Amino acid sequence: MPTRIFFSLLLLLPSLSIASESHCATGETVAFSCSVGSKTVSVCVTGDGTNNVQYRFGALGSREISYPESRAGGNQHVRSGYVLFAAGDARYIRFTNRAYEYVVYEGAGRGWAQEGLAVLKDGNVISSKQCVGPIVSAFAAASSLEQDSDEVALAKWDLVPMSSD
Repeated sequence: MPTRIFFSLLLLLPSLSIASESHCATGETVAFSCSVGSKTVSVCVTGDGTNNVQYRFGALGSREISYPESRAGGNQHVRSGYVLFAAGDARYIRFTNRAYEYVVYEGAGRGWAQEGLAVLKDGNVISSKQCVGPIVSAFAAASSLEQDSDEVALAKWDLVPMSSD
């Protein structure tokens, strides 16, 4: 019995280390998190029953951005999206902050897979970073978000390929 418990705990270690490499606090659910070089992008869902979602970016232990700053407004500036196309599919969560948008995404298809962060200003991509290292992607944790009306946004922004050509 103790051996079985020990091996069960060993199986949990990788997921514990990945969760600790996010900006999410204890009691929050990690909907998305990855390293984009020396910084980490995380999407955290509150565990208080409101399911409010927050975008966080910066070096671990030293956040540069938390949006929305206050969770009192709920998820009114957050949308999720799913895009299905011939060569695969992609999911994303988009945070809108006036002229800026922060988009975390994952996509996969025949011959490609991409996860990352894009920052847009006035609808134009001004920064795009691919995830490196371990990735936590649990978009279902943010399933209560309103669906984005712009279903082809990822392809329009040229973040994921539309075909395998």
